Amino acid sequence: MEDRKQRRALFERYLDGNYSQADVDELLTYFGAVETELELRTLIDNALQEDVDFSPLDHQIKQVDEAAFERLQAHIAPVKVRYWPVVRVAASILIVLGLGWAIYQYTYSPAQEELVPVIAIDKDIAPGTDRATLFLDDGQSFVLDRHGEGIVNSEGEVRYQDGQLLVSTAVPRQVTLRTPIGGQYQATLPDGTKVWLNAASEIRYPSTFDSKYRHVSIKGEVYLEVAKDAARPFTVETEGQRVAVLGTHFNINAYGDNGAIWTTLSEGHVRVTQAATGQEIVLSPGQQVQNHAGAGMKVREVDLEQVLAWKEGMYILRNQEIGLFGKQIERWYDVEVDMGAYADRKVSAIVPRSAKLSAVLEAITLESGIQFKREGRRVTAIGK
Repeated sequence: MEDRKQRRALFERYLDGNYSQADVDELLTYFGAVETELELRTLIDNALQEDVDFSPLDHQIKQVDEAAFERLQAHIAPVKVRYWPVVRVAASILIVLGLGWAIYQYTYSPAQEELVPVIAIDKDIAPGTDRATLFLDDGQSFVLDRHGEGIVNSEGEVRYQDGQLLVSTAVPRQVTLRTPIGGQYQATLPDGTKVWLNAASEIRYPSTFDSKYRHVSIKGEVYLEVAKDAARPFTVETEGQRVAVLGTHFNINAYGDNGAIWTTLSEGHVRVTQAATGQEIVLSPGQQVQNHAGAGMKVREVDLEQVLAWKEGMYILRNQEIGLFGKQIERWYDVEVDMGAYADRKVSAIVPRSAKLSAVLEAITLESGIQFKREGRRVTAIGK
């Protein structure tokens, strides 16, 4: 690869996920033997950042035996990555920066052995999973822990998405779907409305909707794609407000520890009513209303990709306060986070929700310089 432009195009193809096995072979020939795909992505990203010729051999990259090299070649194959098109390339690069930094420092800098990740990999904390519990008002409950699936409610029956029957009710019942800390889940309501529950969240709905209206109540964070039905208005109630819609897509963040309820509209229109004052606000797509108890409601334009990233399995932070992100970490990893004096510090990063806790913290460290320590399931920001 003597031509720099051709080499750069190869690097960008790989990070973008549009590469062939021949491209991988060429990359491995150029960089030398590496042990993991993460190492390869880190080296590629560094090469793009520097835009100069270099060899990892100059950085004391450790060699591996021929069998390990062949295993790596067999493991790396073209991958389709699910990101919004507008952030797909940026996400690839920032994920590499965030997740690769700690391993890169540890692996490629033998002269600085004291610079190891704060949280050891073998004691790491895994992210949340797809799990929830379904409760009926007659006392029945069902643990839903089948990975990657949701439930469908229709005609008094609740089934997994693959069609397997969970429960059938002869009379209408109130149904509660609840996710624990470290859990998320999807469901289709009796009218065809689709909902996504974030960690530590809940939605309550009837097994069969009324002929005149549709009403649900939620806690925590839920994204809804409401089925259109002009004859039956759809309302969502939380503690402190009511949202009325005909057919629309929106997100409600009603965690009690946030100090406010945030309703964000991505499609259609909604009317938000504050319970305490009766104040009403109609939202347009891209707007968010912040409902502060005792302080009225305020509307602002927001970055929809950032607000809705959790639903797509990502954290997208764009100049976000670390303290707020710490609360997301608590709910998804089932840990206690103390950002201390750094809670108001703002950070920008993109990391997948599938990442282990150490990788997420190292991404914050990379972007902000703030270090962390962990004692059991307590994480504390300790400064720079």
